[in-house]
Amino acid sequence: MRPVVCLDRGFSSDFETEFGWYSKGSVLTVSSAHEVSDGLAHLAAEARAGAWIVLALNYEAGFALMDLPHHVAQRSSSQCDLKAYVYHEPPQALNLNHSVATRLPRWETPDFEAYERAFRAVQDAIVDGVCYQVNQTFRLHGTSKEAPWDLYQLLANNQPADFGGFIDFGHDQVLSRSPELFLERRGQHLRSEPMKGTARRDPNPIIDQQILDDLLADAKMQAENLMIVDLIRNDLSRVSEPHSVRVSRLFEPRTLSSVHQVSSVIESTLRSDIDPCALIKALFPCGSVVGAPKAKAFELIQMLESDTRGVYTGSLGLMEPTGDMTFSVAIRTIEQRGEQVVLGLGSGLVADSDLQDEWAECLLKGRFAGVA
Repeated sequence: MRPVVCLDRGFSSDFETEFGWYSKGSVLTVSSAHEVSDGLAHLAAEARAGAWIVLALNYEAGFALMDLPHHVAQRSSSQCDLKAYVYHEPPQALNLNHSVATRLPRWETPDFEAYERAFRAVQDAIVDGVCYQVNQTFRLHGTSKEAPWDLYQLLANNQPADFGGFIDFGHDQVLSRSPELFLERRGQHLRSEPMKGTARRDPNPIIDQQILDDLLADAKMQAENLMIVDLIRNDLSRVSEPHSVRVSRLFEPRTLSSVHQVSSVIESTLRSDIDPCALIKALFPCGSVVGAPKAKAFELIQMLESDTRGVYTGSLGLMEPTGDMTFSVAIRTIEQRGEQVVLGLGSGLVADSDLQDEWAECLLKGRFAGVA
């Protein structure tokens, strides 16, 4: 039996392995960015009444959640900005079979010239003082002959991750192998683990360790990571008890199958007057996939990126009846509809970013999915 929802163990403290549901829950969809807040409020009320909520929140939902001007917000995606299943029975540990899939998707050739044009435009904006970091992304389209669940298991074998998830919405599916925590709430305790800093792996363990050591000592990585740490500290301060926001770990290495990455951990204590909708609104989208200043970077991205991002760099989330919730940053994420698949790739650009290095980093992040 194939599950409808499968979440990795990072989404809940109640499970040591993957968990989810084999059936569909009640469905909620929101097609307009301006209705996202109402949709989230409805889902939070369902959770308070005893339901478990599994949701996919598109990046474009940020237009309304960030209260951007109407002339910017009206350019939001025509897709559903919020999709959710509402379950009235708890999840169960899943007994997963080994994937029968053997073929990764066939991807179109990435458009380097389009990437270079956007890169130059971002650099100009940084020089002009509009932003000092921008997460530039692009979308790769491809085809897959594999059933979505089979492909997901193959991707999971290629890249183990704490915040991966599979959601089958019927006509379309989300296949995410995210290693990045956007937001966790346990009681009144909040935690975010933004990820900034990437380097390749090497089969030689001595060389591999040297690559990681060089990444951790890299001044550009540290500056880029600190910018986002400061941004998220500021976002958390809007919903947290005074003086409770703290950086508990800085520049923490995370080694995945094909890349080394660097995370930092920010924690705080949630104010008692902040409801779940206000909490998400204060932080979404995660600063690591936007840039800084956040609103300016968000507007610049909308002008420069030709495709809407969809779920990519948005979030997969679980809301529990206890009030606990966990949201990933939906990176390393494929959206599938029939045989058509779409994968988002990107990196954070700062003043001294190198075009070829950033391009190589983007492709490296897609290696788990078969991007050459």
